[in-house]
Amino acid sequence: MKKKRKPGGQPIKRSTSKAQRVAELCAAGWNLDAIALAMGIDKGTLEQKYARSLSSGAMKVRAELTQELIRLGKKGHVSAARKTLSGNTPKVEERTEIPGMPAERIEAFTAAVGTDWEDRLPDHRKLLSDEQRMVVDAAIDKKREELKR
Repeated sequence: MKKKRKPGGQPIKRSTSKAQRVAELCAAGWNLDAIALAMGIDKGTLEQKYARSLSSGAMKVRAELTQELIRLGKKGHVSAARKTLSGNTPKVEERTEIPGMPAERIEAFTAAVGTDWEDRLPDHRKLLSDEQRMVVDAAIDKKREELKR
């Protein structure tokens, strides 16, 4: 007996080439709606299946492009050198939410900060991915700064 599928279309398989394409489009400054349209998938599916490509993958692509510009600049390509020296580096904004980890979950990790419970509760950050841990650590630092004021 076949299982009934839920509405919403066919499941997509995340491939390395598609993940690279998502990272490149994100690094080029495309918004999520445009990337989803170009990939032929729903925005929610894009955020769910390609969360890593949307964040760290895009920065990796920008870093690779910057390295290539530096290499070309050293070879004497003036326009590449100017582009590298123009200070056109990406801004790493402080993220308070990442796909797959809602703000409420981040707040749960910061709830005990500044209370008597902070040293008593176990540290569950080891269960998080590196990217999630960075966001949670930044939120904890921010809350500690607010409490000092």
